[in-house]
Amino acid sequence: MVTLNSTLHLLLVSPRDWASHFGDLAQVWQPNDQLLLMAAAVQGHASELLLPFAQQRPIGLYATDAAQIQLPTPLPAHLELVSSALWATWTLQHVRCMTWR
Repeated sequence: MVTLNSTLHLLLVSPRDWASHFGDLAQVWQPNDQLLLMAAAVQGHASELLLPFAQQRPIGLYATDAAQIQLPTPLPAHLELVSSALWATWTLQHVRCMTWR
């Protein structure tokens, strides 16, 4: 089911570069949006900067990229491992997809 006026945000930048993106992300963020950490961004999975973006939906960690790092077991409730198939499903559930590099 498509969520009206929602965006899937793909965050690919290293956590050390998040400060320059999170202000912009916060300005465009809507309650039904969802965040997926990919590539170098999965390294920041434990950052408290993510919590405001996990109020309505969990933050995704792309499983292929997350396999390269040590994750806590179990994952915190605000995080979810996302397979390629689930990523495709999330993409279809949102009317827009934005990549943050």
